[in-house]
Parts: sequence; structure tokens; C-alpha cells
Amino acid sequence: ACGTATAPTAASQVYHFLKVTVSGSSVTVTPTDSTGNTFDVNSYDFAGPLDTWIDSGPAGTTADTSATFAFHGTDTASSFACSIDGAPSTSCTSPVTYPNLGDGNHTFTVAASDGSTVDTSPASRSWTIDTTAPTAPQGLSGRAASSQEVDLTWSPATDASGVTGYRIYRDGNLLDALGATTQYADDGVAAGTTYGYAVSAVDAAGNESPKSGGISVTTPPAAAAVFSDGFESGDLAMWDRTGGLSVEQTLVHSGSYAAEGNTTNGATYAKKTLPSTYSDTYAQIHFDIVSQAAQVNLLRLRTAGGTSLGYVYVDTSGRLGVHNDTGAKNTRSATIVAPGWHTLQLRIADDGSAGTATGALQVWLDGSLVDDISSTAVDVGTAPVGQLQIGETQTGRTYDVVFDDVAVATDRLAQ
Repeated sequence: ACGTATAPTAASQVYHFLKVTVSGSSVTVTPTDSTGNTFDVNSYDFAGPLDTWIDSGPAGTTADTSATFAFHGTDTASSFACSIDGAPSTSCTSPVTYPNLGDGNHTFTVAASDGSTVDTSPASRSWTIDTTAPTAPQGLSGRAASSQEVDLTWSPATDASGVTGYRIYRDGNLLDALGATTQYADDGVAAGTTYGYAVSAVDAAGNESPKSGGISVTTPPAAAAVFSDGFESGDLAMWDRTGGLSVEQTLVHSGSYAAEGNTTNGATYAKKTLPSTYSDTYAQIHFDIVSQAAQVNLLRLRTAGGTSLGYVYVDTSGRLGVHNDTGAKNTRSATIVAPGWHTLQLRIADDGSAGTATGALQVWLDGSLVDDISSTAVDVGTAPVGQLQIGETQTGRTYDVVFDDVAVATDRLAQ
């Protein structure tokens, strides 16, 4: 029905209409009467000017000295004329290949022709050939940041088309490929072990430089834990204050016992005052979130007086997060914590300078640094760590989480 008109109930009540069909540059108009008969059907060709398109070919920067281009024109019966680097155009068909091109910038053009008309705006593609590798990185140096991490730095390499990344080699094998940075932290090392490192540079064309001069770095022996508990005593006797946690034998990471917080009201935690205070502290737990309907706070470090410095949690979407109590800054990672057992390590280190972004707050999950929530240039206050907390004192939360193999040290802990 149109407006207030009566809706038709039979074909005889339907007035004429036009059916317009568009197919490419062709338009067909089909008048149709009330009985469905067509009349005065006409087609019109609205073809535009002849045009040319390049379908494929090199772009950007490449080390390949051969270039192959595929192309087509508006008219499927078109012929083509091609040119490379401004040379006179010659007859060509798609695809066309140009071998043995030299380093530098190149331009390919192609124009379609239908016999009477030539494309007045030929298609064009420019690219760069670079077969020269960057210079080798210089000044590679390394140090053992901990028994579980080696930090590398080097001077930038140079290249005519620009260095786009570096490759790290450990003991002769490719370890990692980086962007255009000149530093790297290898946190896949073991305590008390010597490693050999070298670095190469890569340019935009994928050319790799010779390796830098090699260096050796020896990690120190692992530091002894200042506190550890695998709950193998069958109770929570090693902790100063506890609430809501129970030691069980059903779900454990190692040994025979673990501590579980299964609650509909939160407040499942254990706190431990450490033997001393530490300006650089690593705390580690193994955990398994069996279920959760609320955020689960896992691991927290406090001052000797009980003031919270920072904690790690898993939110209701399963994302890992960290809270820095200095400045009340909360940061969530893109990392999703899958079901099952995981190893979590939290480092808080201060340099004793008030208000400076020179401390460290780092998180490792299953031995890998969680980059998007970790920093070694952050203000974490000036007070050293003096207390450890697993779980959370806050009420009103529903979850089931299990803890096992808790440890605190002044150096990276092995998983």
C-alpha cells in the first residue's frame, strides 16, 4: 500500500512498474503491466573511458631483482603497452616479467588500448630493490640482570633503506626476531649457566647483516628463598594470619597438599611477615582458578607495616592485571589466563628515591614476562617489601582458587 491507498488484492489492481537491472556498465529497463507482461524492453550501455589496472607486482622494498606484473583493462579485448623506468613503451601481455634489475627505485607503467582508444592515464607501480645487507651491529654487551635473565644492548646498524629489525642468536641458534630496538631481555635462561650471544640487523628488503661480535654472559647461581611453603605440613602454620583458606589434597601442583579458597563471600587469604625488608623482591606462586564469578586477587606484596605496594589479579574476563598502589594505577594485560595450573611471579623493586619512575614492577606468567603490564621505569614508592600475601581479604566475592608452592627471594625464582 502506498500512503492511504487500498492494498491490491488481485493482479488487475496492480499498476504498471519499471524493473531496472544494472550489470556492469549495462542498464536494462523492463516495463511490466498489471498482468505481468513486459513491453518496450531496452538496454543501454554506459561504458566509461578505457582504463587499466595493475593486479599484482612488487611494492615497497624487496631484494628480488626480478619483477613480474599482472594487469587488465576495462575492455577484455584490450591490447597493452608497457614501460619500465621511463623507457619507450612496447607491446606486452599479462603477466610481464623484467629480470636482472639493479638496486634502486623502479617504476612500471602499463596502458590499455582497444584499437581506437588508448588509456590516457596509464596504471603505474613504483618499488625499490635493495640487495645490500645492513652493517653488522657494533658494541654488543650483556649482563646478568638476575639468575633468570640476561639483558643485551648494542649500537644501531646502518642501511641505505633503513634497518627494520634485529635477530638475536644464543649459542649459535636464532633466539628471537625484534623490531628496530637496540636492547633485549632474555628471560629464558637458567641460573649458573654461561651463554653466548650475537646480533644481526635486517633491512626493509629482508637482507640480513653479518652477525656482531659474540659475547658470553654467565648467570649467577639462584638465590635462596627467604620464605617458601608448599603446604606439605598439611596446615597453614607457616603463615602469620589466615582466613578462609583450607589445606586440601584433591587438587595440587606438587607434593600432597595445596591451599584452597572456595568461597561465595571472599576473604580467603594468608599473610606472612618476611625475615627482613627487601628493596628488590620476587614473589612466586602456583595457582589454579577452578571457577570465578568475581575478580580473583592472587599475589600481593606489602611493606613491613602492612601497606600494600602492588598485587596481581585475574578479572572476570580472565585477563591478567596488576595494581600499583603508588598512584593507584591499575593496568590490565591482553593475556588471558587459561584454566589449569599456572606459575605467577611478581617483582617489586624501588631505588629509595621518592616520586621517581626508576623502580620496577614486573609480572611473569609461566616463565614469560607479561610485557604490557610490566615496567622497569615506574614509581613504586620508597618503602621496601616486608610482607607477602596470597589471596584477598576483601569480602563479597565468589570464586574457587587453589595455591601451591609459594616462595619469596631477592632474585628471579625458577618455575
